[in-house]
Amino acid sequence: AGRHVAAARAHLSQAALAGPGAEKSRARGLRELGAAVSLDPKLDSARFYLGLAYIELREFSRAVEELEEALRLSPDFASARKYLNYARERIDS
Repeated sequence: AGRHVAAARAHLSQAALAGPGAEKSRARGLRELGAAVSLDPKLDSARFYLGLAYIELREFSRAVEELEEALRLSPDFASARKYLNYARERIDS
């Protein structure tokens, strides 16, 4: 599962550069994170990066779901809490 998270991070980083192939990279990153969650549903980092990917896609409700799960799994995950608050603010605005 950890291998999928690492691969997803690479794809999502490439997508963030917004160059040619950004959509393909983003889709690959989301697939890798989905695979990581399927292999290990309790992997907080996969949930966290899914949340970040959904924020980037402006799918804030989905981001909230994943970030809440990351925090349920690891209550002291400060970055997850930060981005959860961000996503919630975007839903409310």
